[in-house]
Amino acid sequence: MASPVAFAHDFPFDPAYGCTAPEQLLRVPAPPAPADFEAFWRDRYARARAV
Repeated sequence: MASPVAFAHDFPFDPAYGCTAPEQLLRVPAPPAPADFEAFWRDRYARARAV
């Protein structure tokens, strides 16, 4: 059954994951950041600035 949140797409799955309202998708929490998240991006930024 298609989700009422459905929109045109070429994915072989339901990108709304069965949610029936946009608010349901907005309530899905983000996963926790990796332990080295801040260090990774600070290093990446510093190397990009050095170019």
